[in-house]
Amino acid sequence: MLLAIETLPFQTFDGLLADVLFLAACVLFGGILAFMGLNHFHDLENMAGYAELKGVPVPTVSVALFAATLALLAVSTLGWPYAIGMSVF
Repeated sequence: MLLAIETLPFQTFDGLLADVLFLAACVLFGGILAFMGLNHFHDLENMAGYAELKGVPVPTVSVALFAATLALLAVSTLGWPYAIGMSVF
């Protein structure tokens, strides 16, 4: 006889290890976003040329705004664990 999913006990993943893994995930994801944002700023002319080829209006400004958005997302992702008051700090 198979157990129904509703009867299995609900297990949570709490504790210091969960906080460390969450912090590592935030640093990894925030680092990727920061790298992508800096890459957009670094290679602005080429990316604006590609955006122009695809028909994006005002390609240089659009790529720069997207790069700034990526950088802002990176900062907010890296600051998220501090904002929620994780016990790792």
